[in-house]
Amino acid sequence: MKKSIALFLILILLISFTACGKSQAVKDVEAAITNIGEVNLDSDKAITDAEKQYEALSEKEAKAVENYSDLTAARETYNSLVYKEAIDNMEKFDYEKAISLLESIPSYKDVGEKLEEAKQGVFQKKCATYIINFVKSGFYNPSAARVLEASYGDKTDKYASAFEADGILYFSLQGTNKMGGTIVCEYCILFGGANDGKYYENDTNNNYNESAEVVDVPTINKIIQKYWEDYGIN
Repeated sequence: MKKSIALFLILILLISFTACGKSQAVKDVEAAITNIGEVNLDSDKAITDAEKQYEALSEKEAKAVENYSDLTAARETYNSLVYKEAIDNMEKFDYEKAISLLESIPSYKDVGEKLEEAKQGVFQKKCATYIINFVKSGFYNPSAARVLEASYGDKTDKYASAFEADGILYFSLQGTNKMGGTIVCEYCILFGGANDGKYYENDTNNNYNESAEVVDVPTINKIIQKYWEDYGIN
């Protein structure tokens, strides 16, 4: 009788131990979380895979995952790295790349606001391209006019700061006259602030200042005409 009771108790203990042990699914999730390792910009797949495995667990199994906090920390770290990378790209005016990064972390911080800012940046760059083409049309032979150089500056740029603008585009154009002569003109376009969208010609002292005329097609035609008149060519 005593032997039977002892065997029964042992059986109960074995069942209890088995019930308290982790399932293979739980162990797999914990291993997947551990395998994430040090988080970097290439960690998204490892983190996402671990999250999917965790979400597939039952409520009881999920509670048994001992390193779940490491998973949430990994996701937070990854999101912050992507966010920083996106902001860095925006500061370099690579708005398309910034949009791609921000769209991958839609619920992080103020991503919605930054995403709109990046999309506006793309629009401004398109506007800049349009304005450059518009200015080119002011030359006698638009098809022969070409952009020699174009570069961006942020709000810390000397002239962007002076105009209280968020950004500035510098570009120079080379055009021709009726005699086939060439002339090079330099301009800047402002983005943001009270002068958003305005563009100015570089004066003879290499300054883009408030007294400079806003450049338009008639103005450029006059510039080219005067230039060649000074050389006795009409």
